[in-house]
Amino acid sequence: MGPWSDVVKSRREYFFDLVLRYDEIHILLLQIFRNPREWLAEHDSGWKPDTWMMAGISTLLTTYVFVDKPDWQSTVGPVVAALAADGMSQIPLTTMMSENGIVSARNSEMGNGFLSFIAEPTGSE
Repeated sequence: MGPWSDVVKSRREYFFDLVLRYDEIHILLLQIFRNPREWLAEHDSGWKPDTWMMAGISTLLTTYVFVDKPDWQSTVGPVVAALAADGMSQIPLTTMMSENGIVSARNSEMGNGFLSFIAEPTGSE
């Protein structure tokens, strides 16, 4: 994450700012919406294709992510807004869509780049 990084310096500085501002929910949502199908499979969620005919992303989050947190939307809503404002991801919580839409990737190139950036080993590793 330092000068040894392949990330351009201006973007690296922007990413450092995000590291200071983002909490675990920001990172979790970016991880999920990089590839929701893959995330659901990796986390043994029990989700199977053809589960929903029509639903919203909020259904996915309620059923498989924030299972024991009935008030998750009050916390997640502002995080989703921040991710959109920062150009990281577009996660429409209330839009009805097909199952393919629900499990479609939502991150921008910058959002996925940020995840790669924070996963980079430091120069001392």
